[in-house]
Amino acid sequence: MKNKLLALAAFFALISCKKEFKVNDSFREEILSKVHIQKDTLVVFNTLLDSLDQKKISFCEYFNYSHYALSDSCTLILDKKYEVRLGNYSPEYFEEHHKMLSNAIKNYEKRLGIDENSARIGEYIEVTNDIIKNYCINQDKK
Repeated sequence: MKNKLLALAAFFALISCKKEFKVNDSFREEILSKVHIQKDTLVVFNTLLDSLDQKKISFCEYFNYSHYALSDSCTLILDKKYEVRLGNYSPEYFEEHHKMLSNAIKNYEKRLGIDENSARIGEYIEVTNDIIKNYCINQDKK
């Protein structure tokens, strides 16, 4: 009986030590290991990745949706409103597009529980780092 309890306890200890796969683990291992990011910036960026892991969303899915898909949606709405033809955009159009997109991104980030500082660090890192940018572009094509 004592041996069965020990075996059962060892089994539960083994299960509790099992590493859970997170959505952004491969991104961290394959991509972040190749880029040089200041330590304090990396801490904030990892906070963003942790938030995305909890929602089971990859960094590239998050970034591509928040910056490209939402922008495309805003463009479709405003093209109809302003009856845009052949790329004839007014300054008012661009101003409204910027406001609409900014609000859409903020609402998306709020739904995901991402704080503004982490979001801006993520944006900065993706936009300024070609390795990450190219990785996310390739992920979007898959």
